[in-house]
Amino acid sequence: MEKHPHIIFCLNKELDKDMIKEFLEYPKKAGMDFAAEILEIHPKLKEYYGLKPKEQKALISDYSDLYYLEHSGDLEKAKKSFQKKWDKVENIFFIETDKVFNNLSWPEGKYRGFISIITAGPRFLETKEFQSFYGWERNIIGQVVHEMLHFQFYNQLSFIKEAKTIDKEERWQLSEIFNDIIQAEPDFVKVQGYTPKVPYPEHRDLVEKYKKIWARTQNVNEFIIKSINIK
Repeated sequence: MEKHPHIIFCLNKELDKDMIKEFLEYPKKAGMDFAAEILEIHPKLKEYYGLKPKEQKALISDYSDLYYLEHSGDLEKAKKSFQKKWDKVENIFFIETDKVFNNLSWPEGKYRGFISIITAGPRFLETKEFQSFYGWERNIIGQVVHEMLHFQFYNQLSFIKEAKTIDKEERWQLSEIFNDIIQAEPDFVKVQGYTPKVPYPEHRDLVEKYKKIWARTQNVNEFIIKSINIK
């Protein structure tokens, strides 16, 4: 792999079907209600909760097929637009990210962004892939930065023995809070074009506490170790 990975945007309707089901079944996380957001955009899917499993699967599949067909132009347009926007800032993003992670080599992966018809925006750490809602024209850069920071943060965790003392949920929470802090740094705001809001309501108070750790350390290894020690 090159020194830095390159994100390629593409479509994946079957993944969208799987993720719609996933977030309708398990809708809430740290104060966010993903199902509510899905149903606001796709009210037809409210029928899901009154159906049997086979009928639920058919509803999602038929609805997604029709939606992709009717919005094919918008989805293709988003794919091209997101690619163009990211390509413009990719190099400066890596310059700033290498500073944060002390030139840590990027992990192997597919590095693909899948255009999606839902706003959940999940990432897949094993393959280094993620979904991006096709309506995120204004904030796509911030979202890609967010996912890429996750990939490198988890990579960093793998080299820190203290990280083995925290569970999956604690790792996820720390990675989200780290992103909230880094994405509000001036150099990253320039890349993104805006300062993203803290997405998870339950993290908003925590961010202020961890910001103080980052301000004192300005080093990702020290930040992780000190953050783990205060849990």
